[in-house]
Amino acid sequence: MILIPFFHNSSFGNILLVWIIIIGLIAFALMGYDKLASKISVKRRVREKNFWLISALGGFVGVGVGAIVFHHKVSKMSFWPPVIASTVVWLALFYFVSIL
Repeated sequence: MILIPFFHNSSFGNILLVWIIIIGLIAFALMGYDKLASKISVKRRVREKNFWLISALGGFVGVGVGAIVFHHKVSKMSFWPPVIASTVVWLALFYFVSIL
């Protein structure tokens, strides 16, 4: 089964893509929840370390899109270096899987 031609019949690549989609949706939802929690002053907020962890696990797209859509953490410069590092690592992984 090929989800996108980028992976050339690579089942490992397809599994990675499904993982990225699922964890990305979770990350997006967490960004939305945290923005709502910040607006209504809920004490149980999502820690930045948890966003960094979910980004490292592959949710970098969800964190990035969630930040834009919900306008959450976009101006906090100290938040972004771990997210950007995760993005670079995952893009490198996708590249190496694609050339196998």
